[in-house]
Amino acid sequence: MRDRIAEHDTVRLTAGIEKLGIPAGSLAVVLAIYTSPREGYEVEVVDDTGETLFQGVVGRGDLEIVKRSSPNG
Repeated sequence: MRDRIAEHDTVRLTAGIEKLGIPAGSLAVVLAIYTSPREGYEVEVVDDTGETLFQGVVGRGDLEIVKRSSPNG
């Protein structure tokens, strides 16, 4: 069983988003979690300057947890 991903966790994309030039291994932050009509995670990938490269929904199988968000926000 995989660990539960929470909002604000830092995750790594295990699959790239080729059409946008986002490689596998890119780091992202989870912005929202959806359960309907199916499980999905809205993530934001930024570059070294903080500019958003991608914001969208990916599946659980495309993510691995890197760092948990603080329980106190």
